Amino acid sequence: MKLLKFPSLVQQKIIKFIEFDNLLVLSFCSKRTRYLIQSLQRYQWMNIKFVRYSFEWEDKIWVWVRLGNKIEGFSLSPTTLEQSVITPMEVFEMGPEISICFHSEGNYIYDKEQKHLVVHGIHDYLYQFLGSSSIDYEIKTENELPPSLKNINRTSIKVPENTTAEKLEACFTASSNQEYIQVDGDFNGILSTNSVIYGAKHLRVILKGDHGDEILLRFKGNRLQFHSTNFNDSNISQFLKKWKSTQGFQNLKSLMINSSDYKNYDAAELLKDMSDKLIIQIIFFISIGE
Repeated sequence: MKLLKFPSLVQQKIIKFIEFDNLLVLSFCSKRTRYLIQSLQRYQWMNIKFVRYSFEWEDKIWVWVRLGNKIEGFSLSPTTLEQSVITPMEVFEMGPEISICFHSEGNYIYDKEQKHLVVHGIHDYLYQFLGSSSIDYEIKTENELPPSLKNINRTSIKVPENTTAEKLEACFTASSNQEYIQVDGDFNGILSTNSVIYGAKHLRVILKGDHGDEILLRFKGNRLQFHSTNFNDSNISQFLKKWKSTQGFQNLKSLMINSSDYKNYDAAELLKDMSDKLIIQIIFFISIGE
């Protein structure tokens, strides 16, 4: 490759003007090329905020990289062996046994029967290629459960119908200690008894149901938010008393309950006898139907 023969200063100028998705393609050419890109970009990549795997409808996947104020990315479109023949290419250091290939600028096609294998391969490659020191690796889904990936910091899931607590828990097996988890969709509020979700530093639950009490009483993290969720007043009182008496929830710094329509909480009664020092932030948003 001619790039490897240019003087270092020329290489820097060339690499500087290549978009991220094209740098990726270039990195597949050889180990020497990949190491050159990493060497020239290492200071620039210190400004990467996140790498996000976004699982869209109809098995479409987007991979977004935010570098400073700029977001770049590439997509993966599903196909089947019946629809088209995928010419195996060793992209993302995946061997020919995994069907994925470069299709057009910023887009790859893959065999949707190997979807999770493809995502694992891409994540492993990017984690090694970009580094890990200051980058948040995130997952976001629209209508499905994601594969369990290592070194994920933030996860936002829209749970599909008929998802069991065990299946939801399996999404976090490889990354059990996360900074942020959001659970939405057809979530019934039922989690495994010792779910790692309770240990997220920041947990946001969007639940139109009556199982918020269990999550409230088992939460172990710093920030907890509920939206459209019903609670028993007695359980909220029980929670606050334990918090006040330092018998539990000592990691908690913020609680927000955005109640569903027609559900009123007597905030004055619930918060009585609570000292200002112990209440760092408790907010009750009361939604009243017209």
